[in-house]
Amino acid sequence: STNSVLKHKINKSRQTYIKQITIQELFFRRSLFLHLKVRRNRCIELEKF
Repeated sequence: STNSVLKHKINKSRQTYIKQITIQELFFRRSLFLHLKVRRNRCIELEKF
């Protein structure tokens, strides 16, 4: 039936959507983490002086 096909398509697109979001989330967290790490390292370097 067309209904099940439609449901399948919707589920598939939802999964891709979620996957894209989690990837973006990971990238965002990673860049944020790296950013904070760099800032912390800079602070440590400043304290040495």
